[in-house]
Amino acid sequence: MKKIDTNFLEPSHQQLNSLLGYYQAGRYTDAEKISLSITQEFPKYQFAWKVLAAVLKQNGKINESLVASKKSVELGPLDAEAHNNLSITLNELGRLEEAEVSYKKAIKLKPDYAEAHNNLSITLKELGRLEEAEVSYKKAIKLKPDYAEAHNNLGNTLKELGRLEEAEVSYKKAIKLKPDYAEAYYNLSNNLSYMNDLEKEINALKSLLKSNENDFRLKAAVNLAICNFLEGDFAESKKQVLAAEKIQEKTLYKFKTEKIYQRYLLKILKWHEDKYLDIDKGKKNKNLYVLGESHSLASHHLRIQYLGIDFFCKARLIKGCKQWHLGNASRNQYKKKFESIFCSLPKYSHVLLAIGEIDCRLDSGIIKHKNKYPAKQIKEITRNTIENYLSYIVDNNSDYHHKIIIQGIPCPTIDRCINHAEKEVVQLIELIKIFNFELKIIVEEKRLGFLDVHKLTDRGDGFSNNTWHIDNNHISPEGMIEAWSRYT
Repeated sequence: MKKIDTNFLEPSHQQLNSLLGYYQAGRYTDAEKISLSITQEFPKYQFAWKVLAAVLKQNGKINESLVASKKSVELGPLDAEAHNNLSITLNELGRLEEAEVSYKKAIKLKPDYAEAHNNLSITLKELGRLEEAEVSYKKAIKLKPDYAEAHNNLGNTLKELGRLEEAEVSYKKAIKLKPDYAEAYYNLSNNLSYMNDLEKEINALKSLLKSNENDFRLKAAVNLAICNFLEGDFAESKKQVLAAEKIQEKTLYKFKTEKIYQRYLLKILKWHEDKYLDIDKGKKNKNLYVLGESHSLASHHLRIQYLGIDFFCKARLIKGCKQWHLGNASRNQYKKKFESIFCSLPKYSHVLLAIGEIDCRLDSGIIKHKNKYPAKQIKEITRNTIENYLSYIVDNNSDYHHKIIIQGIPCPTIDRCINHAEKEVVQLIELIKIFNFELKIIVEEKRLGFLDVHKLTDRGDGFSNNTWHIDNNHISPEGMIEAWSRYT
Protein backbone atom coordinates (compact mmCIF):
# COMPACT_ATOMS: atom_id res chain seq x y z
CA MET A 1 0.00 0.00 0.00
CA LYS A 2 1.28 3.46 -0.92
CA LYS A 3 2.11 5.63 2.10
CA ILE A 4 0.12 8.90 2.30
CA ASP A 5 2.15 12.11 2.78
CA THR A 6 0.30 13.83 5.64
CA ASN A 7 2.06 17.14 4.86
CA PHE A 8 -0.44 17.72 2.07
CA LEU A 9 -3.60 16.76 3.91
CA GLU A 10 -6.03 19.64 4.51
CA PRO A 11 -9.18 20.11 6.58
CA SER A 12 -12.54 19.89 4.88
CA HIS A 13 -14.39 22.91 3.50
CA GLN A 14 -16.94 22.42 6.28
CA GLN A 15 -14.25 22.65 8.98
CA LEU A 16 -12.75 25.79 7.42
CA ASN A 17 -16.14 27.45 6.94
CA SER A 18 -17.02 26.77 10.58
CA LEU A 19 -13.67 28.16 11.74
CA LEU A 20 -13.98 31.37 9.71
CA GLY A 21 -17.65 31.76 10.60
CA TYR A 22 -16.93 31.58 14.33
CA TYR A 23 -13.97 33.97 14.04
CA GLN A 24 -15.81 36.57 11.96
CA ALA A 25 -18.81 36.41 14.31
CA GLY A 26 -16.56 37.07 17.31
CA ARG A 27 -17.26 33.63 18.80
CA TYR A 28 -13.64 33.26 19.84
CA THR A 29 -14.12 30.38 22.30
CA ASP A 30 -15.73 28.26 19.57
CA ALA A 31 -13.09 29.40 17.07
CA GLU A 32 -10.35 28.35 19.51
CA LYS A 33 -11.85 24.86 19.92
CA ILE A 34 -12.14 24.18 16.21
CA SER A 35 -8.72 25.67 15.35
CA LEU A 36 -7.13 23.51 18.06
CA SER A 37 -8.90 20.49 16.60
CA ILE A 38 -7.67 21.29 13.07
CA THR A 39 -4.05 21.89 14.17
CA GLN A 40 -4.05 18.53 15.98
CA GLU A 41 -5.51 16.68 13.01
CA PHE A 42 -3.51 18.59 10.37
CA PRO A 43 -0.36 19.83 12.16
CA LYS A 44 1.24 21.05 8.90
CA TYR A 45 -1.73 23.22 7.89
CA GLN A 46 -0.32 26.71 8.43
CA PHE A 47 -3.54 28.74 8.08
CA ALA A 48 -5.10 26.99 11.08
CA TRP A 49 -2.10 27.94 13.25
CA LYS A 50 -2.48 31.54 12.09
CA VAL A 51 -6.14 31.65 13.10
CA LEU A 52 -5.40 29.82 16.35
CA ALA A 53 -2.83 32.47 17.26
CA ALA A 54 -5.38 35.22 16.59
CA VAL A 55 -8.18 33.65 18.65
CA LEU A 56 -5.87 32.78 21.56
CA LYS A 57 -4.87 36.44 21.72
CA GLN A 58 -8.53 37.50 21.61
CA ASN A 59 -9.17 35.11 24.49
CA GLY A 60 -6.35 36.67 26.55
CA LYS A 61 -3.98 33.72 26.19
CA ILE A 62 -1.06 35.78 24.97
CA ASN A 63 1.75 33.30 25.72
CA GLU A 64 -0.11 30.47 24.02
CA SER A 65 -0.77 32.81 21.10
CA LEU A 66 2.98 33.40 20.82
CA VAL A 67 3.61 29.65 20.48
CA ALA A 68 0.97 29.37 17.74
CA SER A 69 2.34 32.45 15.93
CA LYS A 70 5.82 30.98 15.92
CA LYS A 71 4.45 27.72 14.50
CA SER A 72 2.64 29.70 11.80
CA VAL A 73 5.90 31.43 10.82
CA GLU A 74 7.79 28.12 10.88
CA LEU A 75 5.27 26.56 8.49
CA GLY A 76 5.02 29.69 6.32
CA PRO A 77 8.42 31.42 6.36
CA LEU A 78 7.49 33.46 3.26
CA ASP A 79 4.12 34.58 4.68
CA ALA A 80 4.51 38.29 5.48
CA GLU A 81 1.21 38.36 7.38
CA ALA A 82 2.41 35.57 9.69
CA HIS A 83 5.57 37.54 10.52
CA ASN A 84 3.47 40.67 11.14
CA ASN A 85 1.11 38.77 13.47
CA LEU A 86 4.05 37.30 15.40
CA SER A 87 5.49 40.80 15.77
CA ILE A 88 2.23 42.15 17.21
CA THR A 89 2.26 39.44 19.87
CA LEU A 90 5.93 40.05 20.71
CA ASN A 91 5.18 43.76 21.03
CA GLU A 92 2.29 43.10 23.42
CA LEU A 93 4.63 40.97 25.55
CA GLY A 94 7.11 43.86 25.72
CA ARG A 95 9.71 42.01 23.63
CA LEU A 96 10.21 45.08 21.46
CA GLU A 97 13.60 44.31 19.89
CA GLU A 98 12.33 40.90 18.72
CA ALA A 99 9.14 42.50 17.41
CA GLU A 100 11.20 45.00 15.41
CA VAL A 101 13.19 42.20 13.73
CA SER A 102 10.03 40.31 12.87
CA TYR A 103 8.27 43.37 11.42
CA LYS A 104 11.27 44.05 9.22
CA LYS A 105 11.09 40.46 7.90
CA ALA A 106 7.44 41.03 6.99
CA ILE A 107 8.33 44.25 5.17
CA LYS A 108 11.23 42.60 3.35
CA LEU A 109 8.86 39.89 2.13
CA LYS A 110 6.20 42.45 1.17
CA PRO A 111 7.61 46.01 0.82
CA ASP A 112 4.16 47.54 0.14
CA TYR A 113 2.70 46.07 3.37
CA ALA A 114 1.29 49.29 4.88
CA GLU A 115 0.02 47.58 8.05
CA ALA A 116 3.49 46.19 8.82
CA HIS A 117 5.05 49.65 8.37
CA ASN A 118 2.43 51.07 10.75
CA ASN A 119 3.00 48.33 13.32
CA LEU A 120 6.78 48.67 13.09
CA SER A 121 6.33 52.37 13.83
CA ILE A 122 4.40 51.56 17.01
CA THR A 123 7.32 49.42 18.23
CA LEU A 124 9.90 52.06 17.28
CA LYS A 125 7.89 54.66 19.21
CA GLU A 126 7.79 52.41 22.28
CA LEU A 127 11.57 51.97 21.95
CA GLY A 128 11.88 55.75 22.12
CA ARG A 129 13.08 56.08 18.52
CA LEU A 130 10.54 58.72 17.61
CA GLU A 131 12.17 60.11 14.46
CA GLU A 132 12.44 56.57 12.98
CA ALA A 133 8.81 55.93 13.93
CA GLU A 134 7.75 59.10 12.13
CA VAL A 135 9.51 57.97 8.92
CA SER A 136 7.89 54.54 9.11
CA TYR A 137 4.39 55.96 9.67
CA LYS A 138 4.82 58.22 6.68
CA LYS A 139 5.77 55.18 4.56
CA ALA A 140 2.56 53.46 5.65
CA ILE A 141 0.53 56.55 4.73
CA LYS A 142 2.26 56.89 1.35
CA LEU A 143 1.37 53.27 0.59
CA LYS A 144 -2.18 53.68 1.87
CA PRO A 145 -3.26 57.36 2.02
CA ASP A 146 -6.68 56.55 3.51
CA TYR A 147 -5.12 54.59 6.42
CA ALA A 148 -6.82 56.39 9.33
CA GLU A 149 -5.01 54.38 12.01
CA ALA A 150 -1.59 55.37 10.61
CA HIS A 151 -2.59 59.07 10.59
CA ASN A 152 -3.72 58.74 14.22
CA ASN A 153 -0.52 56.96 15.24
CA LEU A 154 1.63 59.51 13.42
CA GLY A 155 -0.17 62.16 15.46
CA ASN A 156 0.86 60.39 18.67
CA THR A 157 4.52 60.42 17.61
CA LEU A 158 4.45 64.05 16.52
CA LYS A 159 2.89 64.95 19.87
CA GLU A 160 5.74 63.29 21.76
CA LEU A 161 8.21 65.16 19.57
CA GLY A 162 6.56 68.40 20.71
CA ARG A 163 5.23 69.17 17.21
CA LEU A 164 1.69 69.69 18.42
CA GLU A 165 0.33 71.68 15.47
CA GLU A 166 1.42 68.91 13.07
CA ALA A 167 -0.05 66.29 15.41
CA GLU A 168 -3.39 68.14 15.37
CA VAL A 169 -3.41 67.98 11.55
CA SER A 170 -2.77 64.20 11.65
CA TYR A 171 -5.56 63.54 14.15
CA LYS A 172 -8.03 65.63 12.13
CA LYS A 173 -7.04 63.74 8.98
CA ALA A 174 -7.73 60.43 10.76
CA ILE A 175 -11.15 61.72 11.87
CA LYS A 176 -11.98 62.98 8.37
CA LEU A 177 -11.20 59.52 6.97
CA LYS A 178 -13.10 57.77 9.76
CA PRO A 179 -15.68 60.12 11.35
CA ASP A 180 -16.57 57.68 14.14
CA TYR A 181 -12.92 57.16 15.15
CA ALA A 182 -13.24 57.59 18.93
CA GLU A 183 -9.57 56.96 19.67
CA ALA A 184 -8.50 59.75 17.31
CA TYR A 185 -10.97 62.17 18.96
CA TYR A 186 -9.53 61.19 22.36
CA ASN A 187 -5.95 61.69 21.19
CA LEU A 188 -6.90 65.02 19.62
CA SER A 189 -8.34 66.19 22.95
CA ASN A 190 -5.10 65.23 24.73
CA ASN A 191 -3.06 67.04 22.11
CA LEU A 192 -5.20 70.17 22.54
CA SER A 193 -4.56 69.93 26.29
CA TYR A 194 -0.80 70.10 25.67
CA MET A 195 -1.42 72.98 23.25
CA ASN A 196 -2.95 74.76 26.26
CA ASP A 197 -6.24 75.30 24.41
CA LEU A 198 -8.82 74.47 27.06
CA GLU A 199 -11.82 75.60 25.00
CA LYS A 200 -10.95 73.37 22.01
CA GLU A 201 -10.09 70.49 24.34
CA ILE A 202 -13.55 70.75 25.93
CA ASN A 203 -15.23 70.79 22.49
CA ALA A 204 -13.31 67.66 21.42
CA LEU A 205 -14.29 65.88 24.64
CA LYS A 206 -17.94 66.84 24.19
CA SER A 207 -17.84 65.35 20.69
CA LEU A 208 -16.41 62.17 22.19
CA LEU A 209 -19.29 61.95 24.68
CA LYS A 210 -21.55 61.27 21.66
CA SER A 211 -19.42 58.30 20.59
CA ASN A 212 -20.89 54.79 20.40
CA GLU A 213 -17.77 53.46 22.15
CA ASN A 214 -18.51 53.37 25.87
CA ASP A 215 -14.85 53.09 26.91
CA PHE A 216 -13.97 56.39 25.28
CA ARG A 217 -17.14 58.05 26.57
CA LEU A 218 -16.03 57.20 30.12
CA LYS A 219 -12.53 58.52 29.49
CA ALA A 220 -13.97 61.69 27.96
CA ALA A 221 -16.22 62.27 30.98
CA VAL A 222 -13.24 62.06 33.37
CA ASN A 223 -11.19 64.50 31.30
CA LEU A 224 -14.12 66.85 30.86
CA ALA A 225 -14.59 66.83 34.64
CA ILE A 226 -10.94 67.90 35.01
CA CYS A 227 -11.45 70.74 32.50
CA ASN A 228 -14.59 71.93 34.30
CA PHE A 229 -12.73 71.83 37.62
CA LEU A 230 -9.89 73.93 36.22
CA GLU A 231 -12.45 76.44 34.94
CA GLY A 232 -13.89 76.68 38.45
CA ASP A 233 -17.22 75.04 37.51
CA PHE A 234 -17.29 72.55 40.38
CA ALA A 235 -20.97 71.61 39.86
CA GLU A 236 -20.44 70.58 36.23
CA SER A 237 -17.18 68.86 37.19
CA LYS A 238 -19.01 66.73 39.76
CA LYS A 239 -21.73 65.91 37.23
CA GLN A 240 -19.15 64.56 34.77
CA VAL A 241 -17.05 62.76 37.35
CA LEU A 242 -20.14 60.94 38.62
CA ALA A 243 -21.14 60.10 35.04
CA ALA A 244 -17.77 58.32 34.74
CA GLU A 245 -18.15 56.14 37.86
CA LYS A 246 -18.37 52.93 35.84
CA ILE A 247 -14.75 53.45 34.74
CA GLN A 248 -13.79 51.95 38.11
CA GLU A 249 -15.16 48.61 36.87
CA LYS A 250 -12.61 48.54 34.04
CA THR A 251 -9.67 46.22 34.67
CA LEU A 252 -7.41 46.89 31.68
CA TYR A 253 -4.22 48.93 32.18
CA LYS A 254 -5.29 51.53 29.60
CA PHE A 255 -7.89 52.84 32.09
CA LYS A 256 -5.43 53.25 34.98
CA THR A 257 -4.83 57.00 34.64
CA GLU A 258 -8.50 57.96 34.27
CA LYS A 259 -9.48 55.68 37.17
CA ILE A 260 -7.01 57.50 39.45
CA TYR A 261 -8.19 60.93 38.28
CA GLN A 262 -11.87 59.99 38.70
CA ARG A 263 -11.42 58.88 42.33
CA TYR A 264 -9.05 61.73 43.17
CA LEU A 265 -11.17 64.50 41.67
CA LEU A 266 -14.35 63.22 43.32
CA LYS A 267 -12.60 63.38 46.72
CA ILE A 268 -11.31 66.92 46.09
CA LEU A 269 -14.80 68.08 45.06
CA LYS A 270 -16.34 66.50 48.15
CA TRP A 271 -13.74 68.17 50.37
CA HIS A 272 -14.60 71.56 48.90
CA GLU A 273 -18.33 70.90 49.35
CA ASP A 274 -17.94 69.82 52.97
CA LYS A 275 -15.29 72.22 54.22
CA TYR A 276 -14.27 74.96 51.89
CA LEU A 277 -16.47 76.05 49.04
CA ASP A 278 -17.68 79.36 50.46
CA ILE A 279 -14.66 80.32 52.57
CA ASP A 280 -13.73 83.94 51.78
CA LYS A 281 -15.64 83.63 48.49
CA GLY A 282 -15.19 86.75 46.42
CA LYS A 283 -12.20 87.99 48.42
CA LYS A 284 -9.62 89.68 46.17
CA ASN A 285 -6.34 87.86 46.84
CA LYS A 286 -3.15 87.87 44.83
CA ASN A 287 -2.92 84.89 42.45
CA LEU A 288 -0.58 81.97 43.07
CA TYR A 289 -0.28 79.89 39.90
CA VAL A 290 0.25 76.17 40.53
CA LEU A 291 1.84 74.41 37.54
CA GLY A 292 2.25 70.66 37.62
CA GLU A 293 0.88 67.19 37.12
CA SER A 294 -2.07 65.76 39.05
CA HIS A 295 -0.69 67.02 42.40
CA SER A 296 -1.42 70.59 41.26
CA LEU A 297 -5.19 69.93 41.44
CA ALA A 298 -5.15 69.68 45.26
CA SER A 299 -4.13 73.37 45.42
CA HIS A 300 -6.78 74.65 43.00
CA HIS A 301 -9.02 77.39 44.46
CA LEU A 302 -7.32 77.29 47.87
CA ARG A 303 -6.56 80.46 49.77
CA ILE A 304 -3.19 80.41 51.51
CA GLN A 305 -0.81 82.86 53.11
CA TYR A 306 2.86 83.14 52.13
CA LEU A 307 5.35 85.82 53.18
CA GLY A 308 2.49 87.67 54.84
CA ILE A 309 0.52 87.89 51.57
CA ASP A 310 -2.90 86.28 50.98
CA PHE A 311 -2.98 84.19 47.79
CA PHE A 312 -5.67 82.47 45.72
CA CYS A 313 -4.35 79.33 44.02
CA LYS A 314 -5.03 78.64 40.34
CA ALA A 315 -3.93 75.25 39.03
CA ARG A 316 -2.55 74.77 35.52
CA LEU A 317 -2.40 71.03 34.80
CA ILE A 318 0.32 69.35 32.69
CA LYS A 319 -0.76 65.70 32.69
CA GLY A 320 1.99 63.15 33.32
CA CYS A 321 4.81 65.70 33.48
CA LYS A 322 8.07 64.62 35.15
CA GLN A 323 11.05 66.74 36.08
CA TRP A 324 12.95 64.57 33.59
CA HIS A 325 10.62 65.67 30.75
CA LEU A 326 11.48 69.32 31.35
CA GLY A 327 15.15 68.82 32.15
CA ASN A 328 16.25 66.65 29.22
CA ALA A 329 17.49 68.05 25.93
CA SER A 330 14.60 66.84 23.73
CA ARG A 331 11.55 68.84 22.73
CA ASN A 332 8.29 67.25 23.89
CA GLN A 333 4.64 68.00 24.61
CA TYR A 334 5.35 68.73 28.29
CA LYS A 335 7.84 71.51 27.51
CA LYS A 336 5.43 72.98 24.97
CA LYS A 337 2.63 73.26 27.50
CA PHE A 338 4.87 74.39 30.36
CA GLU A 339 6.35 77.19 28.28
CA SER A 340 2.95 78.20 26.93
CA ILE A 341 1.59 78.60 30.47
CA PHE A 342 4.74 79.98 32.08
CA CYS A 343 5.26 82.67 29.44
CA SER A 344 1.61 83.75 29.50
CA LEU A 345 1.62 84.64 33.20
CA PRO A 346 2.01 88.29 34.18
CA LYS A 347 5.63 89.15 34.93
CA TYR A 348 6.68 88.81 38.58
CA SER A 349 3.90 86.27 39.27
CA HIS A 350 4.13 83.88 42.22
CA VAL A 351 4.37 80.31 40.90
CA LEU A 352 4.31 76.96 42.72
CA LEU A 353 5.74 74.05 40.69
CA ALA A 354 4.27 70.67 41.69
CA ILE A 355 6.39 68.37 39.51
CA GLY A 356 8.54 65.40 40.51
CA GLU A 357 6.36 62.77 42.18
CA ILE A 358 6.11 60.75 38.95
CA ASP A 359 9.93 60.69 38.82
CA CYS A 360 9.80 58.87 42.18
CA ARG A 361 7.65 55.81 41.54
CA LEU A 362 8.46 52.12 41.53
CA ASP A 363 7.36 51.64 37.93
CA SER A 364 8.67 54.81 36.30
CA GLY A 365 11.24 57.56 36.48
CA ILE A 366 14.47 57.20 38.42
CA ILE A 367 13.99 53.63 39.72
CA LYS A 368 13.05 52.36 36.26
CA HIS A 369 16.16 54.08 34.82
CA LYS A 370 18.33 52.61 37.60
CA ASN A 371 17.02 49.11 36.86
CA LYS A 372 17.91 49.58 33.19
CA TYR A 373 21.41 50.86 34.02
CA PRO A 374 22.43 49.08 37.26
CA ALA A 375 25.93 50.62 37.29
CA LYS A 376 24.47 54.09 37.87
CA GLN A 377 23.92 55.33 41.41
CA ILE A 378 20.50 56.51 42.59
CA LYS A 379 21.97 59.69 44.09
CA GLU A 380 23.72 60.56 40.83
CA ILE A 381 20.59 60.00 38.72
CA THR A 382 18.50 61.98 41.22
CA ARG A 383 20.84 64.96 41.39
CA ASN A 384 21.21 65.11 37.60
CA THR A 385 17.41 64.97 37.16
CA ILE A 386 16.83 67.80 39.64
CA GLU A 387 19.75 69.94 38.45
CA ASN A 388 18.65 69.73 34.80
CA TYR A 389 15.04 70.46 35.72
CA LEU A 390 15.78 73.49 37.88
CA SER A 391 18.29 74.86 35.35
CA TYR A 392 15.53 74.67 32.73
CA ILE A 393 13.15 76.52 35.07
CA VAL A 394 15.66 79.25 35.89
CA ASP A 395 16.59 79.70 32.22
CA ASN A 396 12.92 80.07 31.23
CA ASN A 397 12.38 82.54 34.06
CA SER A 398 15.17 84.92 33.04
CA ASP A 399 12.77 87.21 31.14
CA TYR A 400 9.72 86.84 33.39
CA HIS A 401 11.14 87.15 36.92
CA HIS A 402 8.43 84.97 38.48
CA LYS A 403 8.82 84.24 42.20
CA ILE A 404 9.08 80.45 42.11
CA ILE A 405 8.40 77.95 44.89
CA ILE A 406 9.22 74.26 44.35
CA GLN A 407 6.93 71.66 45.93
CA GLY A 408 8.65 68.60 47.40
CA ILE A 409 7.59 64.95 47.14
CA PRO A 410 5.29 63.40 49.78
CA CYS A 411 6.08 60.17 51.58
CA PRO A 412 4.53 57.06 49.98
CA THR A 413 1.50 55.39 51.55
CA ILE A 414 1.63 51.77 52.68
CA ASP A 415 -1.30 50.89 50.39
CA ARG A 416 0.66 52.16 47.41
CA CYS A 417 3.55 49.78 48.28
CA ILE A 418 1.52 46.74 49.33
CA ASN A 419 1.98 44.67 46.15
CA HIS A 420 5.74 45.16 45.98
CA ALA A 421 8.66 43.27 47.50
CA GLU A 422 10.17 44.68 50.70
CA LYS A 423 13.45 45.41 48.90
CA GLU A 424 11.61 47.54 46.32
CA VAL A 425 9.71 49.46 49.00
CA VAL A 426 12.94 50.20 50.91
CA GLN A 427 14.43 51.47 47.64
CA LEU A 428 11.41 53.74 47.05
CA ILE A 429 11.49 55.24 50.56
CA GLU A 430 15.22 55.88 50.26
CA LEU A 431 14.79 57.47 46.83
CA ILE A 432 12.10 59.86 48.05
CA LYS A 433 14.27 60.88 51.02
CA ILE A 434 17.27 61.49 48.72
CA PHE A 435 15.10 63.30 46.18
CA ASN A 436 13.72 65.77 48.74
CA PHE A 437 17.14 66.30 50.31
CA GLU A 438 18.82 67.03 46.96
CA LEU A 439 15.85 69.07 45.75
CA LYS A 440 15.97 71.35 48.78
CA ILE A 441 19.74 71.88 48.48
CA ILE A 442 19.62 72.77 44.78
CA VAL A 443 16.52 74.95 45.28
CA GLU A 444 18.43 76.97 47.89
CA GLU A 445 21.48 77.19 45.60
CA LYS A 446 19.27 78.69 42.91
CA ARG A 447 17.54 81.02 45.38
CA LEU A 448 14.06 79.59 44.89
CA GLY A 449 11.38 78.85 47.50
CA PHE A 450 10.65 75.36 48.83
CA LEU A 451 7.43 73.78 50.13
CA ASP A 452 8.33 70.69 52.18
CA VAL A 453 5.49 68.17 51.92
CA HIS A 454 7.84 65.29 52.78
CA LYS A 455 8.30 66.53 56.35
CA LEU A 456 4.54 67.16 56.51
CA THR A 457 3.64 63.57 55.61
CA ASP A 458 6.50 61.61 57.28
CA ARG A 459 5.45 59.39 60.17
CA GLY A 460 9.12 58.94 61.10
CA ASP A 461 10.18 56.00 58.93
CA GLY A 462 9.62 57.43 55.46
CA PHE A 463 6.04 56.17 55.17
CA SER A 464 3.07 58.52 55.11
CA ASN A 465 1.42 59.32 58.43
CA ASN A 466 -1.94 59.05 56.58
CA THR A 467 -3.01 62.38 58.05
CA TRP A 468 -2.67 64.53 54.95
CA HIS A 469 -3.09 62.13 52.02
CA ILE A 470 -6.43 62.11 50.18
CA ASP A 471 -5.63 58.85 48.34
CA ASN A 472 -2.62 56.57 47.78
CA ASN A 473 -0.72 59.20 45.79
CA HIS A 474 -1.97 62.72 46.52
CA ILE A 475 -2.03 65.14 49.42
CA SER A 476 -5.44 66.55 50.30
CA PRO A 477 -6.31 70.24 49.86
CA GLU A 478 -6.31 70.49 53.66
CA GLY A 479 -2.81 69.01 53.66
CA MET A 480 -1.64 71.69 51.21
CA ILE A 481 -3.00 74.43 53.46
CA GLU A 482 -1.18 72.82 56.42
CA ALA A 483 2.06 72.58 54.44
CA TRP A 484 1.94 76.31 53.66
CA SER A 485 1.37 77.17 57.32
CA ARG A 486 4.21 74.96 58.64
CA TYR A 487 6.77 73.97 56.03
CA THR A 488 7.74 76.81 53.68
